[in-house]
Amino acid sequence: MTVVAIQPISELKSWWKSIRGKLPPYYEVEGPLKAKEANAEGMPLIIVNTAAIEVDSVTFGRLSVGDNLRVRYTRDSIAISIDRTTPGVSQVTSA
Repeated sequence: MTVVAIQPISELKSWWKSIRGKLPPYYEVEGPLKAKEANAEGMPLIIVNTAAIEVDSVTFGRLSVGDNLRVRYTRDSIAISIDRTTPGVSQVTSA
């Protein structure tokens, strides 16, 4: 008789759900920073075009509404990289 270990399977599923949102594909949005807000849990968010993206508090403080940005983010809408862009110029600087 085979005994199936249900506990390790449920732990594996929980682990997979926790990392799945951080794996590719990653998304990218470009445009002006429209707003800075906090979500229901108090995490800082930036709104670029129609995307609400979670950022850390230091980045949140350094960005200003109206900044032209290129943001790469995960499936869970957590920022991976944020670049300031200058309209009409191909040079990009990190935020």
